[in-house]
Amino acid sequence: MQHFVSEKRTPAKSVTDIYYLAHRLTHSDTETRKILSKLFTLFHLLDTTSLDCRKAVSSEIGDYEDAIMVETAIRSEIDCIVTRNVKDYTKSFVKVCEPVTLIKLLEEENETE
Repeated sequence: MQHFVSEKRTPAKSVTDIYYLAHRLTHSDTETRKILSKLFTLFHLLDTTSLDCRKAVSSEIGDYEDAIMVETAIRSEIDCIVTRNVKDYTKSFVKVCEPVTLIKLLEEENETE
């Protein structure tokens, strides 16, 4: 597995959440779609499969949506899930970190380039 910061991947399942949050800030469908277009140039989208959903049903992670994220991450060989909701991922087999940690890693990566 490669370092997760260099790969910059996000589950396609997250795009609707990102759209909703961006639209709440911009109050503009056009501006929100521009944000998504920019996001798509920065991040590779990971598909969530039916197998991910099936495995999430028997996951020890209590929140089903979070369990789907973990299963998608495992199948996609993701090193780390970035979320503000770290406490919901205590039983995750994938490392979890907060956005602040990701920002620090991105800054460090930019300094070495």
